[in-house]
Amino acid sequence: MLVSALLVLTSATLYAACFPPWSFTPLIWVALIPFLVALTRHGPLRGALLGLLWGTAIGVETGTWFPGMISVYFEQPAWIGWLSLPVIGMAHAGIYCAAFGAAVGWMARAGVASPGRVALAWAGYELVRARAFGGDPWVLSGYALVHWPTLTQTADLAGPYAGGMLVAAVNALVASRFVPDLRGRRQRWSTAAVGCAVVATIVYGRWQLTRPAPTPDVPVMVVQAGVGRGLHWLPEYQRVGLAEHLALSSTSTAPPALIVWPEYAVSFYPQEASREREELLDGSRRFGSDLVLGAPHYAFTDTAGTVYHNSVFLVRDGDLAGRYDKRRLVPFAETTGTTHYTGGVESGVLTSRAGRLGIFLCFEAMYPELVRETVAGGAQLLLNLSNDSWFGSEAAARHHLEIASFRAIESRRWLLRAATTGYSAVIDPQGRLSRTSSFGRPDVLNAMIVPLDGTTVYQRTGDTPLAIALALAVLLTIRMTRLAR
Repeated sequence: MLVSALLVLTSATLYAACFPPWSFTPLIWVALIPFLVALTRHGPLRGALLGLLWGTAIGVETGTWFPGMISVYFEQPAWIGWLSLPVIGMAHAGIYCAAFGAAVGWMARAGVASPGRVALAWAGYELVRARAFGGDPWVLSGYALVHWPTLTQTADLAGPYAGGMLVAAVNALVASRFVPDLRGRRQRWSTAAVGCAVVATIVYGRWQLTRPAPTPDVPVMVVQAGVGRGLHWLPEYQRVGLAEHLALSSTSTAPPALIVWPEYAVSFYPQEASREREELLDGSRRFGSDLVLGAPHYAFTDTAGTVYHNSVFLVRDGDLAGRYDKRRLVPFAETTGTTHYTGGVESGVLTSRAGRLGIFLCFEAMYPELVRETVAGGAQLLLNLSNDSWFGSEAAARHHLEIASFRAIESRRWLLRAATTGYSAVIDPQGRLSRTSSFGRPDVLNAMIVPLDGTTVYQRTGDTPLAIALALAVLLTIRMTRLAR
């Protein structure tokens, strides 16, 4: 068991190295091999324990930014973050990976394991982890492919899980060279199937990257003021943040159709009469552009009294023309405290000069189902406003950007991302970074985009086909096991 545990920890370290800050992504094709080898050495029970260890280790190794966030953002001692990190890793990844470990251990013992079944089990693990109990889709294996655009285009068919299945299948095929229990009963068919999947992914990716596309003709601007904020709204930030954003937005020689500011771009309430509100509205008149920005909002209700929202406002010609309230709130950071936020109930589609805008705030970018709802509501252009300064880590901010880029592929829409301190970006419908900001300082991104319509397979079907495939695979595997007895 000790040898198996060492193999698992080695695998977790290789896997973590595929993501920022290291981003040594070629390792993704071998990172799971030690883990799979270890699982085949034991039955379901010990396989579950090894899966729990792997998932917990991944949570720790890819969450080293967490203690710093606890210290800076929540103003708590860093040691609290270090002590809680393994618990968080276990809860958000370890428990789900334990089920994967048990499944692989059981299949290996029953003689029905194969690269294809391992890949489906892996997809099931990632899907459940991303969706169950609020979901935690951080460092899914498919996101490690972001630097190979040819391999990420299948996201418009099955979301980020398509790439994850390919990664798992290749790892399982290579591992089967060392472990006969992973070869399946038809080894040649398994090898051919994985080979065909790789070729099909490459062919489909090349076709998507080279097919004709509408010429971008709508000018847009993304503003990153570089003004980071913690949990408290300092009075001096209220003036500095607004002034910085207004100044940077005035740098364009010709007015763009749309200017995008980040989440929490201002900390005053735009609905209230104030000097800051008048400066904001006057600025929008001078720009001659539609302006989208993040700001707080409150409303009075009969049942809950005053409720507060983390919101996005559309400002046009000096008037507040639309608003979106964040739906998926960050646990603890936005759901507790004396002035906690209440989640919105409607998908954010705001009509602008640049087209119909699909809005999602900060870590809402991690949830494909939220963006699918927005596109289904008629969005032609995606906007992700974010405040990544709360990470306290450039590496975490970079990975957040990589995750967001998949939402562009899944919907085949341009995506504008405005972050307080970075990374801001303009992302094309193939997930490529057309423009990217510097990190930690002010920056302005000017680009040309085009609003797009149409739907993709993933937009229409979501995760339903994958769930059906998983159910059928489970039933077929159980039947094969019974027949083998």
